[in-house]
Amino acid sequence: MENQILDFNPNKKEKLVIARGWKRFVNALIDSVVMYIIAIIFTAILIISGRKTMNNIGQMELFAIMLFVQLIYFPFFETVFGKTIGKMITRTEVLTAEGEKPDFNTIFKRTLCRFIPFESFTFFDKYPVGLHDSISKTIVVNSK
Repeated sequence: MENQILDFNPNKKEKLVIARGWKRFVNALIDSVVMYIIAIIFTAILIISGRKTMNNIGQMELFAIMLFVQLIYFPFFETVFGKTIGKMITRTEVLTAEGEKPDFNTIFKRTLCRFIPFESFTFFDKYPVGLHDSISKTIVVNSK
């Protein structure tokens, strides 16, 4: 299988290679685990601080905590570092369709698009570009 190479700027020596589907899948798994750990820590802090008990945390509150974590996690890591922890491990990064580092608004739009129902099923292709990529005009490429 050949790699899909993008050449945005002929003056650059290196070409951008679109990340394969298996890397995108591993990114999602790692990021999900990290977000669950953050949510557990946040919930533990609520319990330790006396604001909640194990018996009075409902499903809606747990859902709200996970939503909050996701709305913070992706914009923070992808804006500051250009990659989440999953992308750091798989050596991939987020860029704009023009090959530049995305700004906060682009990353936040990308994050909101992750909540579209069945969005995760938009990756079944040789070179997967998810709905959150196409709407926000971003790509995930291999990095060094």
